[in-house]
Amino acid sequence: RWPRPEHRAERDGRVFFVDRGVFWSMDQSGEQAVALAGSKGYGSPPTAVVAVGGSLLFGFADDRSNQELWISDGTAAGTRLLRDLWPGPLPSWPELRGVLPGSELALFAAEQRPFDRELWVTDATPEGTRRVSDLVALGGSYPGAVTVAGADAYFAATTPELGTELWRLPLRDLELATTSVFTAGCGPHPLASLSLVDRPLLGTTPRLQLTGAPPRSPALVMLSWHPTRMAWGGCELRVGPQWPALELFTDAAGFAQRPIALPDQRALVGLQAFVQVVTASPELATSNGLRLLLGTR
Repeated sequence: RWPRPEHRAERDGRVFFVDRGVFWSMDQSGEQAVALAGSKGYGSPPTAVVAVGGSLLFGFADDRSNQELWISDGTAAGTRLLRDLWPGPLPSWPELRGVLPGSELALFAAEQRPFDRELWVTDATPEGTRRVSDLVALGGSYPGAVTVAGADAYFAATTPELGTELWRLPLRDLELATTSVFTAGCGPHPLASLSLVDRPLLGTTPRLQLTGAPPRSPALVMLSWHPTRMAWGGCELRVGPQWPALELFTDAAGFAQRPIALPDQRALVGLQAFVQVVTASPELATSNGLRLLLGTR
């Protein structure tokens, strides 16, 4: 039986899902399935499976633990309980809500006592799994699906005072480091594409990478704390020269990289930096713009 899209994750050409109390690995044809973990008695209901980094996370129950947070590397030997969120025989009923874009963090709903369902975050380690909301003192807010926009995560939750409303979780509170595109490039096609190799973690040196630019040409990397709008030839530059521009020189394939050292200062957690590249050969053009959310995880 082919699992529903929200209940499966795909990795390395295989599909992973929970069905009838068994955690399965199946090929794309659906003809060859391997059981990675299962229960002889009470079985796990269908639950979401999400990929975080090199791991798969899901809610599961076996003969030794009730429904808790599990992790797998895609093999039977590497499938195990990640953390018993509600120690003892009672289940925490974790429900994965998705992976935060550009990160290796997943948000999920779970409970540690009766009807105490709140939002949690995990980096696929026991020590990196923690509760991030406590909206109802006695009981739970039962958070729903999570959507990320800019530097915030949004989710629906229910409280006695307000009923069901939309709530905002600043990603700064998670000390999360992410990269996203906030504007498209402009100029002759093909447009130069800007990306960040590695995540914008404070105390590290990720690399800006430019591809598809004019070959053997200079380019300027514009950086600022705030986006702007400036006319630049026939294009609009969305990152003003708040910091001194950095120089790039592309190779014969129109490729270039430039390391950027991020200071190891906790005061910068949650701040956003904006980056865009300007090329000038054969005519002025801009790459896409990146929003870097600085963090520690």
